[in-house]
Parts: sequence; structure tokens; C-alpha cells
Amino acid sequence: NTFKQDYQYEGTILYNTLNGFFILTGKKSDILYYYNPKYETFDKICKFKYEHDNGCLLLDKEFNRIFAFGGKNTKKCEYYSFADKSINNMPELIIDRANGSFIICNEKIYGFFGFSYKSNKFCENIEYIDLKKLDKWLEVKNIKILDENIKLDIESVSTINYKDDDNKIIIYGGIQGENEDFIIDYYLYDTKDNSLDLINKWENKILKYVGSRWRNSNLSKKDPSGFHFAKNSNFLKLPQKAKIEDYEGDIYLMMDYRNNVHFIDQDKQCIDIFKSDI
Repeated sequence: NTFKQDYQYEGTILYNTLNGFFILTGKKSDILYYYNPKYETFDKICKFKYEHDNGCLLLDKEFNRIFAFGGKNTKKCEYYSFADKSINNMPELIIDRANGSFIICNEKIYGFFGFSYKSNKFCENIEYIDLKKLDKWLEVKNIKILDENIKLDIESVSTINYKDDDNKIIIYGGIQGENEDFIIDYYLYDTKDNSLDLINKWENKILKYVGSRWRNSNLSKKDPSGFHFAKNSNFLKLPQKAKIEDYEGDIYLMMDYRNNVHFIDQDKQCIDIFKSDI
């Protein structure tokens, strides 16, 4: 009941752990909940000090805390410590960054792209901070663009660590430019030389049958409170009976910003994609 009272669709942030969801919601996007799919419960974790409308959450398992970064018209950052149940301030971002993506790599937190509502322009940059010290955000200088098709005016992207190289980060999903074109490419960012490359495209992977697997998979379109679980490029594991033809193994679902649904294998490689009617 408390969650239903607090929940606001606009500005809500989801963070998928593959075992459940952290949800930052409320009229000021400052109330943190955890959804447990096994028991179908919404547990209230904390109320942050600042608004994080369309900001970003990031779970830090090493230090047992969860961060809330930026949002519309704000550079504010803070984190909740699960150990002592405290809310702690940390340095502000370099730029007010909404619809960006944050990830931990090599003892640093990296923040990618997004949109600045104060300046009404895309955040075509990357910033980082030391994970342990949390002393100051620094901008990555001289990003090396290795492919002419790479665009930096992107937002609502997702990031994952590259399994074959601890120094690299995969950037995928989201939208590009004022026309909000759907991004179908993987970007690969190398933290060692600050290079940004283009890797395998999702070409010829459109399902001929649209939507039927999604509707018949035991995976509800919406949770009991009425919002999309997998919105904004989050992963959600599909039930065992939801299989893709000619593929065996665990399959995850990703819904991007434009409500296109992607099937992803355990190595985070795209298997199929279709337009959703959700």
C-alpha cells in the first residue's frame, strides 16, 4: 500500500539485479524501494536527501551500498549504506546528467552520456570518480572515436562490463539525437586508452512473429502497481518455458527506451529483437 501511494511513473528509476529490482520513485524521485519477485513484495529502503528525477542508480556490492546519481536539473550524488543504514553525501557530478548510465570498472565509477536539462543539450562526455575515495568527479579528456558512425548525442543507454577484458565497458540500447532514433549498435569503451569503438550490429535479427512469445511467457506485462518492469534497458530473466528456437541456455529480456524487446543470452549477446505493443 505504501508503494502504491509513493509510486510516480514519470521520473522513476529502475535498477535490475536479475534477482529483483531497486526502484527510486515518489513525487521527488527520492524514495527507494526493493521489489522481491519471489514474494511479490515492495520493501521501502530509504528516503534520499535530493531529487533524482530521471537520474541513475548503481549497486556497489563490494562496499554494500547503492548510489543515486544526478537527474533533471541536478548534479547531486549520494548513497545509502546497507551496513549502517545511513545516507551519505558525495561530490556533485561535473554536469547535471539525466538519462545517463553509470557502471563500476577497475575501482572507478564511470558516468556515460545522457541529457542536461539545464543547458538543453546532450551530455556528450564521460566522467569518473574513484570508487574508494569518492573524492572528485573528473572528465575523460580526448575520447578517441575509432569509428565514424559513433554518435555521442545519446541517452537512456545501458552499460555492462565486457567479459573478455576487465578494462572495457559495453554501451548499448538507448536513443540518439533529437529524433530519438533507436540505437542498434554496441559501443565498446576502453578505460585504458579512452577509445570508443563500434562492435557487432544487430542486423537481420527481427522476429517474423511479433509479440506472441512475450504475451504467452508467464511474464506479466506490468507489475501489480502498473509500471513496466523492464523499462529503460533493464534485464529480466525469462521463465524456463520461454525459449528461443535453436537456442539453449538462460535467456534474458531487455526492453529499451522505445519499448522494443530484445532477447539476450547469458553472455549479453543479442539473439532476437521485436517491436513491442506494450
